[in-house]
Amino acid sequence: MIRSLHPAVHVTAGFFLILAIQWLPLPALLGVSALAVALALVCARASFVRVARRLRWIFLALLLLFAWQGPGRLLLPSLGDWSPTFEGMLIFAEHGLRLLVVVACIAILLAFLTREAWVDSLHALLRPFERFGASPHRFAVRLALVLDYCDQARLDWRQFLHEADAAPKAEAFSMKLRALTVRDRVAIVLLCAFFAGFLTW
Repeated sequence: MIRSLHPAVHVTAGFFLILAIQWLPLPALLGVSALAVALALVCARASFVRVARRLRWIFLALLLLFAWQGPGRLLLPSLGDWSPTFEGMLIFAEHGLRLLVVVACIAILLAFLTREAWVDSLHALLRPFERFGASPHRFAVRLALVLDYCDQARLDWRQFLHEADAAPKAEAFSMKLRALTVRDRVAIVLLCAFFAGFLTW
C-alpha cells in the first residue's frame, strides 16, 4: 500500500521528518536516530554507509567545535584545558544524531524512488504554486535534464570527452507524470496536520 502512494507523499514525509528532528530533545532523538539508521542499513545499506563515510570529516569538525570549544564542565578534569566539556559533548551528540537521521532518510528515499519518481514528486508538490506564476512543468523538465547530465558525468572522462566531440543527436524527450489521487492528497494533508500539531505540542 505504501509503495502504491504517489512519490510526493514519500518526499513530503521525509521532508517533515528532517524538519521535526530539529525540535526533538536528545532522549527522543536517540530513539528516532536508532530506528532511522536501522531502516537505512536494511533498505539502503550501501548508499547510507557511503554517504556517512564521506561525512566523517564533518562529524569530526562538529566534535572538535562543540566538545572542545563549547563552555561547560570538564569531562576529564585531569587533562585541564585539553579536556572536552560535558555540555559540549551533549551538543555534539544532538547535532551529530540529527545529521545521521538526515543521511538515513535521504538514503532510504534514494533506495525506493527512481529518478523519474523524484521528478514526478517535485512536479506534483509544485502544482499548487502555479497560481503564483510558478511553472512546475518547466521545473520538472529542467530537473530531469540535470539528473540525466549527472548520470552522464559519471562516465569515464575519456568516454565523456569522446561523446562530447561527437555530432549532437536530436533526441525526443518525454516524461510521464502521475496525478495525485484523492488518497495521495489525503495522505499529504494528514502529514501537514501531523507536523503542525507536532510544532504546537
